[in-house]
Amino acid sequence: CDTRPPVGLGSAAGPPATILGRVREQLASPPRVWRLWAHLQGQQQKSLRGARPADANALAAFDSRTRVTGQREHHPALTGSSTPRKCGPSVRTWAADRLFPQNFVGSSHLLVHTNASAADTAPTRMATGSGSTAKVLKSNVAAVEGFRWVTLTKLEYQDENGDTRLWEMAERTTRKGAIDAVAILALLKEPGRPTRTVLVTQFRPPANNTMIELPAGLIDQGESPEVAAVRELKEETGYVGEAVYTTPIMYSDPGMTSANMVVVTVEVDMSLEANKNPVQCLDPGEIVQVHVVETKALQSTLEEWVKERGWEVDARLFHMAMGLSHGASG
Repeated sequence: CDTRPPVGLGSAAGPPATILGRVREQLASPPRVWRLWAHLQGQQQKSLRGARPADANALAAFDSRTRVTGQREHHPALTGSSTPRKCGPSVRTWAADRLFPQNFVGSSHLLVHTNASAADTAPTRMATGSGSTAKVLKSNVAAVEGFRWVTLTKLEYQDENGDTRLWEMAERTTRKGAIDAVAILALLKEPGRPTRTVLVTQFRPPANNTMIELPAGLIDQGESPEVAAVRELKEETGYVGEAVYTTPIMYSDPGMTSANMVVVTVEVDMSLEANKNPVQCLDPGEIVQVHVVETKALQSTLEEWVKERGWEVDARLFHMAMGLSHGASG
């Protein structure tokens, strides 16, 4: 770690009481982000909880006007550097209930983000998992012109250790309710034949290749996932069917995007006249090829197409294919 003291704190920070006095002076300075350097090694340490009343008042002023970032991974927007700081085993985060740990020894850099308002720390998204204490504190949408379907968002969140961190993500702009999209697992039922499913291939610019996928599409305003699944299956493949099962909401790439979806199983009765010669109803610009594959041969078929045709495969589809193969093998 860089152990140079910040301007204005001097070469020896001294005990906690002295530090708080200097912190109080620094709070009036213009910079929004600055470093507090503290070298306490070789001195007998004491907690801020045992400080004099005057120091406690300074601590309250400091706590009300500052917000401390996570110390093990500092975002370039705050530090001005893309290199994460790793400041040793004694580094602790200053939280409201533990601003100065009692057994704090050694040296440390603390990043302090000043002049934070109450609105800056108001939670906008709460983690809903059982027992989770992590939460998103703030969400800022980037101003990107010319984008219709997606936007970029910078999140400020608090992790399970109480550290405040930053995250960048992509968001769809088209969500009409709780779910962005639906994928369809179509099961073609025909007496005397093994169960088959329907796949589609289309060129995907982000992958710069033809992608093998389940039929899928965005859910329209007021649509249920089941209605959207039946509609999208008809549009992309020409098959008509009945929705029989819907998965819980799933996230495909939660480290990069908030985009979510459900998979709806649709049973297709091949005895119906509409399914004997299915006709697609594609939107302008859509070029989608339809493929029918036996479910028991799904994984081997995908691997063959990737190897021989050079196509890529959607991860969710291949995960499902692997599950079917492992289930069949016991």
